[in-house]
Amino acid sequence: MMGQELFEHPHRQYREYGITALTELSSRIGNPEDPNMDAMEEALANSPEDAITFDEDTDLWITGPDEAIEAMFDDREAFVAALLEDVDPGL
Repeated sequence: MMGQELFEHPHRQYREYGITALTELSSRIGNPEDPNMDAMEEALANSPEDAITFDEDTDLWITGPDEAIEAMFDDREAFVAALLEDVDPGL
């Protein structure tokens, strides 16, 4: 589980989990409900082995190994669940 410092800084999580924020492409890809498919295809061509998804915590599209992205999101959820259950989440 991630600690509070990492939880409070989602951009630092990317480095920790080996994920890349698509800072420049995010504005071109746009809304996850109706993405610009040309920009999405460009992102996929740049990282053909990686998954791509939208991170609502940073409003950025991100890319990386599917397992790494899932682990980051799972760790975020575990942190929040621990707080809700009054468990020390690794502060």
